[in-house]
Amino acid sequence: MKNLKILTALCLALATPLAMAGVNNYSDTTALYSMIIFASILQLPVLITIIFMNNVVKPYQDLPHGKEYAGCWRRLTAATIDMVGLILVFLLLEIIWDSINPIGQYSFYFNLALPFIRIIIYWLYFAFFQSSKYQATPGMMVMKFKIHNEALGKIGFWRSSGRYWSVLPGALSFLMVAFTKRKQGIHDMIARTVCVKN
Repeated sequence: MKNLKILTALCLALATPLAMAGVNNYSDTTALYSMIIFASILQLPVLITIIFMNNVVKPYQDLPHGKEYAGCWRRLTAATIDMVGLILVFLLLEIIWDSINPIGQYSFYFNLALPFIRIIIYWLYFAFFQSSKYQATPGMMVMKFKIHNEALGKIGFWRSSGRYWSVLPGALSFLMVAFTKRKQGIHDMIARTVCVKN
């Protein structure tokens, strides 16, 4: 079972950069290799999460009486709230940057760095909020549910990070929430997390 989990993690880590490389038409092979290497590095938290979790996996606990798992629509709404909030933050950062740099002297470097800044902010936003004492992002708080580990306890930063990076299948992962026993997406199954209504 441990080897199967590690193999799954490696497949996910390789599939994402290869898919990204296939979607983009790179005329420069250096740019292609750079993109594959960068995307592979982004998958490291998934690998770290799965490898370290193999030593601490516990059986799933049943929910206490009266508690329910958060469903697909509730979770999708929470994710939408979070994404809108983050988009507003990025717009504000761009406005601030334009006011600091009115003649566009460093625009080339800013535009080059912006995608990387966004990736890091998205990751830290979700990882910190979900591993905080609130166990929820602002969107999850609005929709009244929290994220838990398999023992219904708080998750740590690295588990939250691995969960975030393994959400890359996106729509497929959210679709699975509607049909699985504990309303888990692929990212929940990998990180062994559940979302429970408050």
